[in-house]
This record gives sequence, C-alpha cells and structure tokens, in this order.
Amino acid sequence: APVAGTYFVDAASELLAAFQEVGALARQELVSCVPPALLAAQPGDVVADLCAAPGMKALQLLDAVGSDGLVVASEVDRKRLAVLVRRGRRSTAKGAFLALCADARRFPGMRRR
Repeated sequence: APVAGTYFVDAASELLAAFQEVGALARQELVSCVPPALLAAQPGDVVADLCAAPGMKALQLLDAVGSDGLVVASEVDRKRLAVLVRRGRRSTAKGAFLALCADARRFPGMRRR
C-alpha cells in the first residue's frame, strides 16, 4: 500500500521541477547563497563570478545588480558553461549578463605585473 503523503511529495517535486525548468524558480544549496549575500552587491554594480557554473550565485548577483549592473560569469568547463548559459537565458533578471569560457587563473586583468 502507498505511504500516506507520497502522492503529495511526488506532485510537489514535479511542480518544483516544472517551475525550475521555465525559470520561475531556482533551487540552490544554502552554502551557495552565502557568497552573494556577503558581497552585498548593489544596483548598478559590476561583479565577477569566476567559478560560475552551474550559475546560481551568478543569477543571485544578477538580481542584486539590477538593470544598471553587470555580472561577468566565467567557467572553464564548456559543459558546465552550457548549463550556466541556459539558466541565464531563462532568468527574468534585467541586468547585463556576460558568460565566458575562461580559466580564472588567467582572467584578463587578474595577473600580477
């Protein structure tokens, strides 16, 4: 016999997955929420996420910087970058979003001279 509440849990999981697929909801680990919260980006800021995939921190930052801001999101792995780009396209945030496939150790302007 089915366990009481199993149908509700399954239906809720399917609903959450559907919302995430269309970009209406983004689930993330609690630990991924911490860096953007500590950075406290403000509307109009320009910020970089140099290890950006799968994109949850970058999208949280994109919401914070608003329509006048810019988030530069860099990821060295092309497959992970593709996930990041898909999430960026589904986002309803209004800021500018630049996704790059680059190694953060060699990111332009980050080298000592």
